[in-house]
Amino acid sequence: MVMLIAVPCLAFDGYQGHEGQIPLCLNKKTGALRVAPMKDIRGTKNKDHEPYCNTKTETLIWVNAGMQGPAGPAGPAGPAGSQGIQGVKGDTGNQGIQGVQGPKGDTGSQGPPGVGNLGVYDGSGFFLGYLLRADEPGFFEVFNPVIPGRLLIGVSDWPNPRLQASCNDTTHFFTSGDCTGQPYADAIGGCNPSDVESVTLTNKFYVIDPQLPTVSLSDAKSILYGVCQAFSNSWPEALFPIKEVAVPLFNQTLQHPIVVRPIQ
Repeated sequence: MVMLIAVPCLAFDGYQGHEGQIPLCLNKKTGALRVAPMKDIRGTKNKDHEPYCNTKTETLIWVNAGMQGPAGPAGPAGPAGSQGIQGVKGDTGNQGIQGVQGPKGDTGSQGPPGVGNLGVYDGSGFFLGYLLRADEPGFFEVFNPVIPGRLLIGVSDWPNPRLQASCNDTTHFFTSGDCTGQPYADAIGGCNPSDVESVTLTNKFYVIDPQLPTVSLSDAKSILYGVCQAFSNSWPEALFPIKEVAVPLFNQTLQHPIVVRPIQ
């Protein structure tokens, strides 16, 4: 096998008879070729250099350099190498600019009335509620957390202690014709949907049931006013579904005197 070595820069033009050729050392045993090194054959410095080979194992030959041929076609791509090790973590980038402020949210529903540190008690020390205001001598408006809804209860001290809701009503409406089923109340006479309602005729207390829808007054077929009566009205007023509030406070027999003092 003959191996050709392309070394275009080693073409020699200064040796008579070898212009444009390259000196190579041919291994006598293996046939391997190597570029012949240079040697100063006359002992002068940087002068009279000639190529030389190991005369025992090699033969000096001269080969024509020739012109470089065109590039061959690209070989097929080799297999992908193994994945390299992970590089070091880069520096943390600069903090981005602050985003624009979002739109203002909707206003939340109004919370329950605030309370102070004064409580209303009956003569036995039974707690009736937090004092909201003294409406008139012997009448107090209080807030009691055991009652659902807006907890406003009037405590009257004359002629005897008794509970009375801020909204007092005497009638209930029904969509049935015989005063049965779900009772409803209107907002006439100062009754607010978030108030506690007391019914004078039955001495019971009610609050609006938020789980049920309202109906129109024109849907009412009967009305309870002491006794059940037929009812008909085309007025489109809203009627609120109500449910009875049954808490021990309403069954308590109050004693004189009603007093206001710091919460204990």
